[in-house]
Amino acid sequence: MKARTNMLLVLLSVAATSGMASIQVEVNGRPTFFEVPPMQMGGRTMVPLRGIFESLGAEVKWDAYTRTITATKDVTNVQLSIGNRRATVNGETVLLDVPASILRGSTMVPLRFVSEALGADVKWFEATQMVSITSAGPTPAMVASAAS
Repeated sequence: MKARTNMLLVLLSVAATSGMASIQVEVNGRPTFFEVPPMQMGGRTMVPLRGIFESLGAEVKWDAYTRTITATKDVTNVQLSIGNRRATVNGETVLLDVPASILRGSTMVPLRFVSEALGADVKWFEATQMVSITSAGPTPAMVASAAS
């Protein structure tokens, strides 16, 4: 009985701690939510590529056969493969801190890659576990907001 009580306390403590430490994301000042939330992996903050890139106005395509993602925005072309630390941005090789991986159906990439790939300004606020991403140009949400 005591072992069960101790185990329950440990599980509740882990659940409470993980809930408190959840990483929040805002894109151009607006809170952004994903099916798979950002998380720490290998000492890096990993974010869902599709959700972030589409929020920034990029079109994202997935090739299941080669496990490759291609994203385009204006004249920028980004390609990366699952498990590979090398990506290309407009034909130039970019080395990722941690390789892209799939977690519960979402491609997770290092946060800094967002900045490198689409020219967005990315800030990490450790104290609040907040990622703030600001794009260099208008995004679909900004255009829709201006039209209303």
